[in-house]
Amino acid sequence: MVEETRTPETADLIEADRREPRVSAFAGGVSSDEQHASLRASVRQLGRLLGEAISRHQGPETLALVEQVRELSRDPDDGDLHALLSEQDDATAVTLARAFTAYFQLVNVTEQLHRWQEVTEDGEGPLAATTGRIREALDEGSLSPELLTEVLGRVEYRPVFTAHPTESTRRTVLRLLRKVAATIASPPTRRAPRSTTSPRSPSTSSPG
Repeated sequence: MVEETRTPETADLIEADRREPRVSAFAGGVSSDEQHASLRASVRQLGRLLGEAISRHQGPETLALVEQVRELSRDPDDGDLHALLSEQDDATAVTLARAFTAYFQLVNVTEQLHRWQEVTEDGEGPLAATTGRIREALDEGSLSPELLTEVLGRVEYRPVFTAHPTESTRRTVLRLLRKVAATIASPPTRRAPRSTTSPRSPSTSSPG
């Protein structure tokens, strides 16, 4: 077995980086139990509101179909799901696709919001945290200025620009998503009961 050899530079860098980093600053999603619980509550709230909107604009039967598709999609055996989807006409298929697209957009917005809240709760982002750790190592003497200068001299910054078509979002959609994020971030308020009739269609009952 070949023993790993460490140069003085490597050993100094490892010793200077002993302190455990703050997970929330570097993780891809929320990491605290508090934010996870808050995220799940927000997803449930948005799912409920989306269900109300689907029922109000497309009818309770469409909402029931969406829920049926959602439940069947959790089953590892997707035979029943394929059978159900194959029975739908083009118009219904488009409605289903739009419903699930809206749901995932809402989930992404609330996850980004809670992630931002977690990262910024102490006012220090990943870059500032890294800079602070380097400064502490220099003050403690566990990292020499010469070594830091040499390492930074080898750092390469290579920005990558991707042209992913799904990343393009209309400004009107972005405005709506910002309103959704603002609603989630605001303190919860008691919603006024909806009218039992829709202003566009007096004969249609509202599910709210």
